[in-house]
Amino acid sequence: MSSIPINTAPGQPNEAIANEFKRALNGHGYAFQDAVASAISGLNLSSWWRPWLPEFPVAVHDQKTRIDFTLVNETEDTYIICECKRANPAIANWCFAQSWFHSKGASQGKLAFCETLIDPGDRSINMHIRPLPDLDNVFQIAVEARTSEPKSKEETSTGKGQIEEAAGQVCRGLNGLVQFFYDRGVLIKQAKKEMSFLPMIVTTANLWVTDDILSEASLTTGKISSESLAVRPVKWLWYQYHQSPALKHTVPVNNRGMKVEDILFYEFVRPIAIVRPEGLEEFLNKRILNRGT
Repeated sequence: MSSIPINTAPGQPNEAIANEFKRALNGHGYAFQDAVASAISGLNLSSWWRPWLPEFPVAVHDQKTRIDFTLVNETEDTYIICECKRANPAIANWCFAQSWFHSKGASQGKLAFCETLIDPGDRSINMHIRPLPDLDNVFQIAVEARTSEPKSKEETSTGKGQIEEAAGQVCRGLNGLVQFFYDRGVLIKQAKKEMSFLPMIVTTANLWVTDDILSEASLTTGKISSESLAVRPVKWLWYQYHQSPALKHTVPVNNRGMKVEDILFYEFVRPIAIVRPEGLEEFLNKRILNRGT
């Protein structure tokens, strides 16, 4: 197909328009979003994940957003809400550590949960918080670290806080989709017993983790010792994000026998898969859910 000439202002050639068009597309992440969806559709996956409905509009507590796209596994009735994030090159090292509370806190502190809409058989749809089994690479603390690269002129992010921004956005999309399905009775209309929802961020950032124990920091200086922190690169990980009550859907939660100290984990802590493009095949080939638990 031949290109259609664009009428430009005097002295502004088509090339200038094309360059600005490309800068805007790259800055807003549309090209990366399409590239990720296309790449997933061509992966060799043991389970069938299908990219579904780009830019799907949802809302929760009057906060509106659009989901980049959703992956659907119709065999498992599972939806992965995808947020595609181009990292600011200047701080594109995303670093993760484990919290002392992960091992010493409430009884659910070592577990992670996903949202699952359930029809118990009486058409009274509620939300069950399903434990996720055998999670590897689970971390609770996330920070951005500098690289040697300058900030890209195409980058629209405000800078530090990219992880928080992306995590909040993908959780808003997840809760919004849960709210959408609940409000419209999708579970009943499609005669399904349950549907599960998980958030995933696909990013160009470098992912680094440490297994060092942060609680061994000095009580005098409040800092980690001067010895080098042991870090290792990973292709994907789970980040336990503490989502705000403002992001939560209104579906009634039906987990009986919950202790007060476990409310944080049942209600607010959600694992977000953070994945580099080269880690997508390995991650999506993992069995994420165990039905019947």
